[in-house]
Amino acid sequence: RHLLRLGHGEEELETEKDFSRYGRVNYVLSRRLELLREVGRLQESLGVPGDVSYTCETAGHFFLYQVMSRWEEYMSKVKVKGSKPSEVADICNFFPFHQYFTNAPQPIFKGRSYT
Repeated sequence: RHLLRLGHGEEELETEKDFSRYGRVNYVLSRRLELLREVGRLQESLGVPGDVSYTCETAGHFFLYQVMSRWEEYMSKVKVKGSKPSEVADICNFFPFHQYFTNAPQPIFKGRSYT
């Protein structure tokens, strides 16, 4: 998935990608913007106010205080209690990120139990 090239000869690679120093920096910057747009989409789906997708630092705080708290609450609700496994419907119903995954192949939870 990643390619590190040392030395000259990028012209011989027959590709449109830029492996120069500036090309690599531009790739990282564009990937950063792409990921921050996804953070903004997640923020909208959770109904969190503010501009958390402005920097990587604010996105990190958003993950820590908004996403992780919802995930930990979800995991505590669906946690196996004793010898009784969680209901399949509960695993789907308590999932806090349904709206974010509307563009994923549906259904996310197929309703099958593998226990």
